[in-house]
Amino acid sequence: MFNLKVDDKVPHHYIIGVAVKSMLSSNPGKMFLKYGPVYFKNEDVEHILDSLNLLDDKIYTEIYKMKPDDIYKMMGCSELIMSLIGLSIAAKTNDTTLHHFSCESPIDDVDNFFEGYVDRANKFDKEIKGLKDARIKRH
Repeated sequence: MFNLKVDDKVPHHYIIGVAVKSMLSSNPGKMFLKYGPVYFKNEDVEHILDSLNLLDDKIYTEIYKMKPDDIYKMMGCSELIMSLIGLSIAAKTNDTTLHHFSCESPIDDVDNFFEGYVDRANKFDKEIKGLKDARIKRH
């Protein structure tokens, strides 16, 4: 779904969706935080990758007759997978860009942090560059 770079030095991850106000709004062209943040850790990425490998394993899918949701639940990543799928569908439907940020420790007041970050990107080159660098390319 997403080809995210995961590094042991930055084990905390956030995905946000950024949209632009329509021409009919009071502030057209202004970027704003539309979705997220969705939080996960490196270990969650490992669980998802393990789940995807098990989906290709005939023992689980043909002998044990496990469906994808059963495998996701078994690996403890069902909720995150559903969040990421929902986020991806919503972003495509609403012409929203998705952005992946990694950090060494969890962010305090994460909602306020990302709302402020996106708002500052409307004014400052450093934040707009950060959004561009963090953008997730869709397949």
